[in-house]
Amino acid sequence: MDFITRLKNQVLIMNGAMGTFFHGKYPRDMCLYELNFKMPELVNSVQEQYIKAGADFIECLTFSANRYKLKEFGLGNKTREINRAAVDIGRKLANEYSNVFVFASIGPLGQYIEPLGKLSSKQAYELYKEQVEACREADFIMFETFSDTKDMKAAILAAKDTMRKPIVMEVTFDNNLRTSTGTDPLTALNICQSLGVSVFGINCGLRPYEMEPIVEILVKKSKIPLIVQPNGGIPKLVNGKTVFESNPKEFAKYMKKFADLGINIVGACCGTTPEHVNEIKRLVADMKPVERNIKNYFMLSSRTTTVEFDNATVPVIIGERINPTNREDLQAELKSDKFSILINDAVQQSKIADCIDVNVGMPLIDEIKILKKAVLRIQEKVSTPLVIDTSNIKALEGALMESNGKVLVNSVTGEDRSLNIILPLAKRYGAAVIGLCIDENGIPEKAHDKVRIGKKIIEKCLDYGILEKDIIIDCVTMSVATNQQSAVNTLNAIEEFSRLGYNTVLGISNVSHGLPNRALLNSTFFMLAVQKGLSAAILNPFDASTKNSLYALRALMGKDSNCLRYINSQKNVKTEKREGKKKSIDEQLHNAVINGDNEVISDLVAEALQHTKPLKINNILVSALKEVGKEYKCENIFLPQVLASAEVVKKAFSILKEHLNHQDSKPKGTIMIATVKNDVHDIGKNIVIALLETQGYKIIDLGTNVDEATIVKEAKAHNAKLIALSALMTTTMTEMEKVIGLLKKENLKIPVIIGGAVVNQEYADEIGADYAKDALEAIEKVQNVLRG
Repeated sequence: MDFITRLKNQVLIMNGAMGTFFHGKYPRDMCLYELNFKMPELVNSVQEQYIKAGADFIECLTFSANRYKLKEFGLGNKTREINRAAVDIGRKLANEYSNVFVFASIGPLGQYIEPLGKLSSKQAYELYKEQVEACREADFIMFETFSDTKDMKAAILAAKDTMRKPIVMEVTFDNNLRTSTGTDPLTALNICQSLGVSVFGINCGLRPYEMEPIVEILVKKSKIPLIVQPNGGIPKLVNGKTVFESNPKEFAKYMKKFADLGINIVGACCGTTPEHVNEIKRLVADMKPVERNIKNYFMLSSRTTTVEFDNATVPVIIGERINPTNREDLQAELKSDKFSILINDAVQQSKIADCIDVNVGMPLIDEIKILKKAVLRIQEKVSTPLVIDTSNIKALEGALMESNGKVLVNSVTGEDRSLNIILPLAKRYGAAVIGLCIDENGIPEKAHDKVRIGKKIIEKCLDYGILEKDIIIDCVTMSVATNQQSAVNTLNAIEEFSRLGYNTVLGISNVSHGLPNRALLNSTFFMLAVQKGLSAAILNPFDASTKNSLYALRALMGKDSNCLRYINSQKNVKTEKREGKKKSIDEQLHNAVINGDNEVISDLVAEALQHTKPLKINNILVSALKEVGKEYKCENIFLPQVLASAEVVKKAFSILKEHLNHQDSKPKGTIMIATVKNDVHDIGKNIVIALLETQGYKIIDLGTNVDEATIVKEAKAHNAKLIALSALMTTTMTEMEKVIGLLKKENLKIPVIIGGAVVNQEYADEIGADYAKDALEAIEKVQNVLRG
């Protein structure tokens, strides 16, 4: 019986932690993944313990065996050999047991995809593809411990393009029920489910009771099987070893509870043992999966936000302002490869609209390049899901690859050529589609012809494997100035699709072309369409009449808590008029940091220097960055926006440095930073570096996989005032204590701050270090330590 069939008939049991079993059993200077061909019997011994305890799976030792990480050990060219060997030894062991599945565990690359990191989407895709190809003899691929949606997309696409086997995606969340880059469980599920994974779930980071709220969300929304693998507990240092305080019986009770809620695979992660698996087996053996009757939801997502379409309540608003048609200022800027106007439009629309339509099409422009950049820049600044609006197929595919969520393609028509080109792209990239009721004969006048074309589009979407829930029909209206029945026919078609249970969308402003007081016609037509069941409207959210109608509608339909948005909208009328005045240079500098506007900051600093002291400019920038930090702590913004703001400040400081006097420009101190021995994860470390550099510190980055002798030697050579250490694995966090031990041995009183996913305050206290839970807290701790 294959893996997916078994899932339909039985709750399956995943194994527990692997890496901790190998700790201290192989030479310290040897890479863990070399065990696959140098000590395969050791690997098999751990796998076999889990099988005998009751696990239904054999996990191959492949988690970080990608070229990017293996090159840190000089093993990049052995990527394929290592992964093949891992699957081979797992497969041989499986032959000795019945009904056991072999899977390749693949973790994130250890570097974010641009703009958060240095890797391009294509590079990430190729790195994942190489590893998946080497593991293709496994029964399925399981991507584990992912946190960034672009990383998830690159990995899933690589697997889909390489093999026709099941794909499992597990995401790691923090206590705030978001990933390190701000993704919530529903958003991660929506993106991965739309990309076509076979199983979705959560692992690592949290203990069972901390995962329970996430489980409750997933079982109500997921149409696909689910997997849960919590950590065993909080790591502690006991006699130089990392130990998790975990009660296997209590752990197993939670797994039984999760299975009762509708989880299909239960297992364990860091800090667990075969004893945990054995207890799980005792409680869930032979359990049948709980049937989950899930409604088909139409949802669009950015990295951090999901919008649900529901034609029974208030329509979703899609802002149409990002369009260069009849906008000479935007046209000129895009031709100059600049995006300030576009970004400002996105930021302002995001305050009103639920989604943002992105259209950069115009003559004499490289739309492929500009649309890709526009998508990247908008995603840095706003959390609003995107609608990709282009007729250029190559530009569409580039934008789909760079999007960090589940987007809506605007649009496909009823023409066969359009259907056959666009729908495969939408399916591949997990996008939803707008079906435009136009065909080879143009825009139909009658409602029944609109319905006929719409039904053709729906049927073709289903043929390509696009779900009904991911189709939204645009019944297309023309101006009533040329055909007074146009609006009526469109409204009738909307009503029919609503009756059939399909979502509908409409470009509202088309109805008023060529007529006076267009705003009145637009807002009235919008309200009529809502009455007919309109699911979404593409409109200008800055239009006062339409905006006021929207606020009023939300208040009347119970979608505006205490009518606060409506009340504030009326208060803001005078404020908006005042904001039309040109802002002072101080305000512009402040806003550039807040909005992460890297394009304008150089000119603003140059202008400010003409009449403002450099130190005052410096203080404005630092104050704005502190405000960004406060917004991050309140979870109003997330890591991508913080990094964008940090880049702006860094760029401004590079200009200011030449104008500050020696005392003001002198570094506050030298900080040594490194990822410890046998650990090649550097995402968190690089984020801390980016933020520390904005605070005026000199940073010495020793990189990854650095032993204690090198760290201490370099700290002395550079007269470091502080050492910052990072570790992401339970098997490497003990290296931090060795650094502190060597510092004591050499009588060096250099303070140490530690951080990383597996590290906590208790562990820091035990080894005599300070602890920072994230990059922004690291800034505060550094300042406090060096000040004190």
